[in-house]
Amino acid sequence: MSNEGWVIIRGADDRDAADVRDQLLQAGLDAEIVVCVKAEQAEDARRVLEGMSADADPSADLDLETIAVFQGADAEMEVAAVQGLLEQSGISVVVEGAYGLPSLPFEIKVASKLAASAREILAQAEAEGPAAADAEAAAG
Repeated sequence: MSNEGWVIIRGADDRDAADVRDQLLQAGLDAEIVVCVKAEQAEDARRVLEGMSADADPSADLDLETIAVFQGADAEMEVAAVQGLLEQSGISVVVEGAYGLPSLPFEIKVASKLAASAREILAQAEAEGPAAADAEAAAG
């Protein structure tokens, strides 16, 4: 596509570019989606789009971070409760541990970008106590 004869329209709201294009096409206008990057980042952008690594690795947000450790006879029940609470809140959980071996610890891990939120949810649940959880379960 040549940019000759085209005008760039920048959106001032959070609408999806594909939705804007579709709206313009429905109105009988020619419209395409264009993605721009800064000139100094063009080579990194090409590598990212080709599935290669750019200078920065964006996967750090997905690295797992341990947010809780349980050990002992009740560890499996505690893990199940915490896992259920976090997943109900929309946070995926990875559990590392050996079921049936209470002498080994269980670690609950979440994506590092969600670790602060997960800790906040756990702290709030701990502060409210089991009675609040029972009342919420009965209401739901």
